[in-house]
Formats: sequence, structure tokens, C-alpha cells
Amino acid sequence: MYRLTIVMLVIIHLMGCKQNHQQQITKSVIQKELLPFILQSSTLPQYWQLNHKLSDEFNSTTIDTAKWNVQGVNNYSNNWKGNAPSQFKHSNIYLDSGILVIQSAWDPNYKFSEAKYNGIAYENVTTGKILSKHDITHGFIEIKAKIPPSKISNIFGVKGQFNEFQIFEQYESNFSSPQQSLTLNSIQLTQQPIFNKVNIFNLPLEVALSNDFHIYGCEWNAHEVKLYFDGKLIYKTQKDQLLWSKLNNTLKLYASSETNHKKGLPNETDLPSYYEIDYIRVWNPTSFASK
Repeated sequence: MYRLTIVMLVIIHLMGCKQNHQQQITKSVIQKELLPFILQSSTLPQYWQLNHKLSDEFNSTTIDTAKWNVQGVNNYSNNWKGNAPSQFKHSNIYLDSGILVIQSAWDPNYKFSEAKYNGIAYENVTTGKILSKHDITHGFIEIKAKIPPSKISNIFGVKGQFNEFQIFEQYESNFSSPQQSLTLNSIQLTQQPIFNKVNIFNLPLEVALSNDFHIYGCEWNAHEVKLYFDGKLIYKTQKDQLLWSKLNNTLKLYASSETNHKKGLPNETDLPSYYEIDYIRVWNPTSFASK
């Protein structure tokens, strides 16, 4: 009986060790997944802390309104209703099986605003936009997204009171030849709602962005900006080169779909289109990393 008790204690201890080990493995995997994509296979010390207020896996059934302002109805940011002729519509933003969808639709019967933007009337096309309720000063931002082949500008970026940086603005003018370059824009606001767009870069890539989900990353501090595509550094510059004089000010995240009057407007047959986002993750540098 005594020997049996010892054996049972040993088995229980081993089972406990195995369970603890499994928990450690699971925890390690979770932590690894929540690192920036470029660091998931790295053995270097990690100096980033996930910002839960700004990060979203979009695994709920409804959009987290504690994190996001969904543009439309009566809550347009700065009273801006969209890049005319398209207008943001609240119901064009929704969750579908763990994916945030921003729909652009041919919607001529929608009750458009009678106001004009830069002299252009709102008509025919509705789009969508989410804007973070919380701010970031500097850090690492990552989005996993699938950009549709569409004559709609699909955008992800950060914006402050005087400056805006679009990590990408993708627009397809030729559906038979999908775009294989990443367009990023630095915008310096002069007098709202009129703005000047400066320093437009087109970065060549080896894949068509509309064919699959890809991971776009942006890291910045008080001095420089780095851009990553699927874990590879594709662009680095000093912040002054982007004319981003307010880089150290607080910024909000946003993702949007908009018409682009200068590039060409969609027809009814071009829509609907769906800008799909798997996740948005934001990391702040730890106190050790920022030293």
C-alpha cells in the first residue's frame, strides 16, 4: 500500500509537471504571436509591450466601440464625411468570422450630405472608416490585411492635428495587372479641410497585394521611420524626410476606404469591394528600449 501511494504521488507529480509544461508552451506561443511579426523568430531580447487599448484581433461579434469610432451617422471626425464623391456609411463597417470588413458600395439611393468637399458633391458611392479613440506617440504598428483590386483607395495610417502618415494607400486602376508596389503618403495639413499631400513614395514589391493577406508594419520614434512588408524591412528614412514635423505629437490610428477623384472614380460595375483586416496590433517601447 505504501509503495502504491508513492507510485501514485509520482504519477500525479509527473502529470502536474506535464500540465505546467503544456501551459508554459501555450503561454510561450501566445506571447510569440503577439510580438511584431519581424521578431517572432528572433532570439534577440524583445523590447516591445503590446498596447491593448489600441490592438484588436476583431474576434468579437460586434466592433469594440471602446477602441474605435466608426465614421458615419452623427459621429464624423472633424465633421469630415469622406473624400467626395464617396461618403462614409456606418453600416459599411462590420465583422465577419474574425475579419473586420470595410465595404465600398455603389449606393446612389443613400441619403448623402448636401455639403461639398473641395467643391465636389457627395454622391453614388458609400465607403467606411474606423478611427482609434486612443492615441499613440511612437512605437510599432502592424496590420494584417487583404486589399481588394478596386478603384477605391484603401488606406491604413496615423493622423494628428497637423500631420498624417498613410502607411499605405492602395488603388487598382488595371484589374488585369494587379499592383505590385506599396504607396505611402506623408500629408501635411495646411488649412482644414484642404490639405497638401507631399512625399509620395511607391515601393516595388514581388507580389500582387490583392491576391492574399499580407502583414504591413511601421516602426517609428523621434528620429526615424521604418516600414516592413511580411517581415522584411523595405524602407527606412529620417522623419524629417517625410516632412513629419509633429511626429512626436499624439496620433490616432485609422483604416479607411475612399474614392480618389484624381486617380479615377469607380463605376457601378466596379463595386462592391471589400477591404479585409485580420488584426491591428500596436506596441509601445518598454522603458528599457526607449533609453
